[in-house]
Amino acid sequence: VKSAKNAGAGCGGFIKIKHRDYTTQYCHMTVFNIVKKGDQVKKGQLIGKTGGTKGGRFAGNSGGPHLHYEVVKGNTNVDPAKVHTGLS
Repeated sequence: VKSAKNAGAGCGGFIKIKHRDYTTQYCHMTVFNIVKKGDQVKKGQLIGKTGGTKGGRFAGNSGGPHLHYEVVKGNTNVDPAKVHTGLS
C-alpha cells in the first residue's frame, strides 16, 4: 500500500496500491483505514469500503455511490480489462 488517506475534494477517501508493473487507485472510499501505507495486501483481501454518496463524508466530487478505479503504468492510465484478463 502506497497511500490510504483522505485525498480531498476530488477523490475523497483514497487508496493506492503498488503492484509489480503498475499501480491501482481507488477513490470515493468511505472506509480507507483498513490498510495503511506500507502494508502488504493479497488478492481478495478487504482494503476498504466504497461509497461516494453525493455530499457524503469522503465522497469527494462524486455524484452518487460508486467506486472510481484506475490502473496506472508509469504515468499512463491503462484499460483495466487489459490488465485483469480473467474478469468477465
